[in-house]
Amino acid sequence: MKQYKLFTYFFIVLLMVAGSGCKKWLALKPQDGIIKEEFWQTKEQVRASVFGIYSSMMEYSSGNYTTTGYIPSMAELFFVWGESRADHVANATASSFDDIALVNVNIQPTNVNANWRPFYRTINFCNTVIEKAPEVLKTDNTFTQQQLDNYLSEALTIRALMYFYLARTFGDVPLKLDATLSDENIKPIPKSTQAQVFAQIVKDLTEAESKAVVSYGDQTSDKGRVTIYSINAILADVYLWMEKYTESIAACDKIINSNKFGLIRGATKNGIAVEYNDLWFNTLYYNGNSNEGIFELQFSQQRLNPYFGIFSSSVSVRRWVSPGDLMDRVFTVDYTNDKNYDIRGDGASVRAATTTIWKYVGANATGSFTVMQMCC
Repeated sequence: MKQYKLFTYFFIVLLMVAGSGCKKWLALKPQDGIIKEEFWQTKEQVRASVFGIYSSMMEYSSGNYTTTGYIPSMAELFFVWGESRADHVANATASSFDDIALVNVNIQPTNVNANWRPFYRTINFCNTVIEKAPEVLKTDNTFTQQQLDNYLSEALTIRALMYFYLARTFGDVPLKLDATLSDENIKPIPKSTQAQVFAQIVKDLTEAESKAVVSYGDQTSDKGRVTIYSINAILADVYLWMEKYTESIAACDKIINSNKFGLIRGATKNGIAVEYNDLWFNTLYYNGNSNEGIFELQFSQQRLNPYFGIFSSSVSVRRWVSPGDLMDRVFTVDYTNDKNYDIRGDGASVRAATTTIWKYVGANATGSFTVMQMCC
């Protein structure tokens, strides 16, 4: 009996030790990362989070294959939601069933081109910066209000840009302005009207404009990150969709009057562009970040853009081509004067002979670059 009691006491003590040990084991922090409570502490962490917003727009350059199916990259959807829904492109040999359905205005919820996930993922990154970055003012004495304002302007602008793509493509969409930081925040929300979304976009961009930088001091950053001019450009487009033409003109005038942007000319005679040349093509399309550009995603050799495969000059793999009548409709030809032509047409935006959308795959008027050269 005594032995039984000793065994019982020993078993109870063992359970208590095991219980406390289990609790301690469950409370262990990850050894190879930073938990949420320890992350928003320094200005460097805020900067990294803002850069993560830009990075999220360039992920999955060839799409993302998941257990639930194929998810197009955001760069892919920028094109699909825009030009592919107009009359300037047509289906090609490698067009998918979903691509063809899109052109024929037969879009079902299962169509991969109707996937919102990449956009709301980036929106949540923006919401997180907007919500958490101000807290860092309390923990990092070297973090200034001006630095915070500049970072917030970037997050507000990208959030507005994401909603602009969503609202003009789908009309009414869910409008979520708070961060989803845990599973507890995941819940269905109703759609907001397109007018409500546009109003929020203008609100975000107006606030962002008051906090934005004019320049970061180098060309790549000025083209690849949000400046006051990229905000003005987006506002001008949003106001056009809202039919607020006076406000759109005012936003455009801010860009024009800055004298920081202008058209890239081809070969000139007496100051007038007269013909296409490779320098013009390389400056505008191949190299990128030209005087014409206001905001451009900064792809690189390490993170290639997806357009080479989509628009490849190889007939067997390209998904999109230009319609056969595009030259006549858009880049009109003067049959009485072969010197009078639009240099943005054949050999630039398109190759008329092959209907290739050339601006995405060409290295010059006649030769395409290889996939390993494609970066900008």
